[in-house]
Amino acid sequence: MEENINKDEREYAVKPHHTQPKLNNGKDSMFKYRNIINVAFMVLAITGVIIYTKSDFKITGAVVLIIAVVLKFIEVSLRMFHK
Repeated sequence: MEENINKDEREYAVKPHHTQPKLNNGKDSMFKYRNIINVAFMVLAITGVIIYTKSDFKITGAVVLIIAVVLKFIEVSLRMFHK
């Protein structure tokens, strides 16, 4: 009887045979460039918000934020249209 219980427990804890595909398995050649553009976007967005909120240079902060958004559009278009 104990063998049946142990056997059932082992069957319940069987590791699945499927695996998840890796995010970047070498097929996306633009992955490195997209990451660089994303880092630049984040730095510009944070800098733009700080300039806009903490200084009198509102127009400069807005321009930095617009440049950040343009970079994000470039990154998204690389992700969508690059094959």
